Amino acid sequence: MDSKIKTGKLSKHFTYSDIEKCIAESSKIEVGSTPQTEKIVKSLLHFFIERPPNDELKFAITDYAKKFIELIDKKLHSPLKNSQNLKLRK
Repeated sequence: MDSKIKTGKLSKHFTYSDIEKCIAESSKIEVGSTPQTEKIVKSLLHFFIERPPNDELKFAITDYAKKFIELIDKKLHSPLKNSQNLKLRK
């Protein structure tokens, strides 16, 4: 969802339907059964998405989620990642 917001494909305040679509798209990447959307949304609401105070029918990514995504992105795309792996192999 974060990447869709950054590319403008999704508004920063999105709907439940938008969440369902993203979950469905993500489930196509992994082979398996269709995920239980309601359970996933409940989990996401705990830390990663919230309802904006001015619009109860919409959702938004929390600041915590944004920082978490940034941390994971830095770990995955770190220029030091490859150099550390090379040192370990030697």
